[in-house]
Amino acid sequence: MDAALDDELRVLRARAYGPAADIAGDPAAAMRLRELEDLRAQAQSAVQIETAPPPLAEEASDAAAEAAIATVPVVDAPLAHGPVLVEQEGEHPITGSRSFLLRHRRVLWLCSVAASAAAAAAITYAAVSFSPVTVSSNAPQIATLTPSPLSEIPIGFFGLTEDSPVWDFHGLTFFVGASGLNGAVGDPCLNVFETDQLPTAEEVSSGSYGYGGISFSACQAGAFPATIEMPLDGPAGDIVPSSLRTRFPEGKALQFVLDGDRIGVFLDSGD
Repeated sequence: MDAALDDELRVLRARAYGPAADIAGDPAAAMRLRELEDLRAQAQSAVQIETAPPPLAEEASDAAAEAAIATVPVVDAPLAHGPVLVEQEGEHPITGSRSFLLRHRRVLWLCSVAASAAAAAAITYAAVSFSPVTVSSNAPQIATLTPSPLSEIPIGFFGLTEDSPVWDFHGLTFFVGASGLNGAVGDPCLNVFETDQLPTAEEVSSGSYGYGGISFSACQAGAFPATIEMPLDGPAGDIVPSSLRTRFPEGKALQFVLDGDRIGVFLDSGD
């Protein structure tokens, strides 16, 4: 091999085996390295056939060459690939079939590391890549209700106890009960009824009473609080008390979120 090919081989070896190795991401450079190493190996094989060194001498030469690679210094080179490895004057390049296979094993190892990293990145992306769903409607909070039992609710009505907090809001009565409507369970459960439709204590104790108003219920589940949504417009909005529609004539819906002994009220105005 001439001096120009030796120089090219030296640079490619540095990119393959040096501390700043980057040849795994350059298939063309990796292929060129194999071509030049094949040429070097063929030239060296011809020399070995003529000289026919003893097997022990060849193995010693291989061991010395491998040790030389481990001690080759790093110098600055005018390339965009960073520092490269250069052979010190007087040292012999790697020779023999064992060294040739060793170099190829290193190239294959670098390629396998790059492939494994790419596969791991693809798996990680697939595991975490999904379309997020916004859980907040960004509706403004318009009020915070605190217990103010203006309404008298019979004890035992849907799990109401003497310690149950009660709230009133424009013709609606909210209270916390041990259970909710339609078999809803949780702890706690928020129930809402029309205030003027609530039964009396005598009716509840007798077990004979009717209720003709609206009712909603929701129970807390884990970290998710009890939350009730109530429509204000359209056919569904016709069932809510007229006082509520009068108070929010442009409203689309109300949301009530239980937070301890408070209820946050949120309004969707359709903006």
